[in-house]
Amino acid sequence: MPELHVLKVFVGDGGAGGNPLGVFLRGRDVPEPDRQRVAAELGFSETIFVDEPERGEVRIFTPGTELPFAGHPLVGAAWLLAREGYEVNELRPPAGDVPVRVEGELTFISGRPEWAPPFEHVRLDSVSGYSRRESISRRTRRRAHTPSGCRICWDGNLRSTRARTL
Repeated sequence: MPELHVLKVFVGDGGAGGNPLGVFLRGRDVPEPDRQRVAAELGFSETIFVDEPERGEVRIFTPGTELPFAGHPLVGAAWLLAREGYEVNELRPPAGDVPVRVEGELTFISGRPEWAPPFEHVRLDSVSGYSRRESISRRTRRRAHTPSGCRICWDGNLRSTRARTL
């Protein structure tokens, strides 16, 4: 049975905030044709499947598509791999090799600028009338649920300033 680890990445002091993330450390337990559906059912902004933990081979899915690179799931996966005893110096998403550095409780990755999506810079005459609520997508407000055939694991006592269990 596939085992899902639920993390919060980029948490603040005391574990506040953070971005929820689903991680399948044994990603090969989830058949490739099912991964998009599983990510959509979970509803996290990203779900990462670690296909080969020793080599750091990973695939990243949002509820709607596969991504070649995304920082938040790579930081979370690198942190979890280190916590589970894997010494991975690089992760290998479809975009290319991503260096990993662990310093104490902190985990860092390094992406390349060309992997970033194109941005459009827009000058606003005023921010009055702009609501923060307008910037939050419906997808991020949806409550995540567990797809059938998955087990969720968490450890409420885990402490880290970069990634922690939910």
